[in-house]
Amino acid sequence: MDGQNKVIYGKQKLKRTVEQTYGIRKKVVDSETQLAIATGADVGLHVTRKSNRLPPQSQFALGMRRNMTNIACSDIGAVMLQDLDRKAVARAEVHTGGALLLTSHKFNQDVNVQPLVVRAFEFDATNSDIWQRRSLSACRLETLKFESWLEDGQELYDVSTHQQRWCDLLPVENKTTRGTYALLAKHLASAGVTRLWRDQAGPAVKSTQPTQMERPTISVWCCTTDRGTDCVGVRQLIEQEAGDYDLTFLNDCGKHAGHCIVRATFKLADVVLWKIGT
Repeated sequence: MDGQNKVIYGKQKLKRTVEQTYGIRKKVVDSETQLAIATGADVGLHVTRKSNRLPPQSQFALGMRRNMTNIACSDIGAVMLQDLDRKAVARAEVHTGGALLLTSHKFNQDVNVQPLVVRAFEFDATNSDIWQRRSLSACRLETLKFESWLEDGQELYDVSTHQQRWCDLLPVENKTTRGTYALLAKHLASAGVTRLWRDQAGPAVKSTQPTQMERPTISVWCCTTDRGTDCVGVRQLIEQEAGDYDLTFLNDCGKHAGHCIVRATFKLADVVLWKIGT
């Protein structure tokens, strides 16, 4: 091969290399774009690094991405095409969870000055012992605070603020009614609910027309559980310990409706078989 042919061959090889590199880069960019759209990075949830540390905004973005997936901390960096240490990912998730719980505590700390507070919560535990030979219990809490009473021409969002949070995931130590009741109190306390369904002593009324600060706060508690013996006992304790300004609404979980129907069917079958046998 003479010198001219070598030059032509070298140019062709360089062109193919550039095309291949451009194609790989385009695929990477497309993948990053799709990942950004799927995880919310296109609206500001970018993960950027300053030297060897992640800024707070990037920590929150990384923690939310990790929490929305079932990818291991050591593998999420490969998915995002970034060099991320698994310990940094775990720390970001912990910091994000702590920040969310802090906002929940802040949201629930001034509820005594509101005329009405509505809390809806549901909790349940795993059937099997999945962690250190113990079941794990989860609780979801929704809080609606009313700044003032709803008047004509106003919408609900004009006078109220809403927040939804998951409480701490806790191990089940005792499956009795009292144990479940105490576990529920720990769940709500982790989200900033400092008291349960017990009235606090309000300030003394000094005038015939007390101000809002002198009026007691009406608390509405909406509890949704299954029909287990411990959960039914917790409902009874809630009704017994509710104060004069506490309204309780106790509901059966719709997700367990099929189980309740099957159980009622078996009970009815036992009654019919007993009558036939006798």
